[in-house]
Amino acid sequence: MFALGCRLGLTLAATPNEANYFFTPCQLDSLAMGAVAAAVARDPVLLAPLQRNIAWISVTILLLIGAILLAGPLFGSVIGPIPPQVIAYGAASSHKAIRALSSPWGLDALPTLLSPGFAATVLYSSLPGTGMLKRAISWRPFRIAGGYAYGIYVYHLIILGLTGAVCFRVPRMSTAIQNNLWCSVFFILANALLTFGVAIASYHLYEKHFLKLKKYFPEKTAAAGVPPQ
Repeated sequence: MFALGCRLGLTLAATPNEANYFFTPCQLDSLAMGAVAAAVARDPVLLAPLQRNIAWISVTILLLIGAILLAGPLFGSVIGPIPPQVIAYGAASSHKAIRALSSPWGLDALPTLLSPGFAATVLYSSLPGTGMLKRAISWRPFRIAGGYAYGIYVYHLIILGLTGAVCFRVPRMSTAIQNNLWCSVFFILANALLTFGVAIASYHLYEKHFLKLKKYFPEKTAAAGVPPQ
């Protein structure tokens, strides 16, 4: 609730939207849910009551996220031009398609609603079992992408800013990305692939050398897997 209050307070004070995303106290709910998931995964007493329902929580939140991701660019293309800021948010929502989610207040509330679902999905993926969802999220390409997730997180906005600075300076390219669904999708996919490539390079050239230091801090309980080396 503290993080939600920070986001709402900054929006009420008419600060730039970027503050709600980059200011660390505004993201404490997401960080806290990750910590809770890690603690629960290591404590059988806490984990046992959740095992029956955690799959349904994960399915529900994944469907909601999928609907948001797909509805934004689709309806934005049908109803009108897709604003550059929607592309910058990864086409998470469309200004004309989902007004509640694309408003500052909606974006402030969204992390608080989605963080428990993301944490539940991560927790569920660590449990033994062979259900359909378990097999889906255990698919090797997903696990590999998850292994490089930190680099993807660090570099995606940098790369998006650089490609956007280039593409939106070319009038014909800018118009195509903002008004044509397939051009928008191509722009997003190209950025995703470029980000993934940079994340892989970063991991093998830089990050994994620091991860090797973990051998000096052995855990009593086995942690989740790390990227392929």
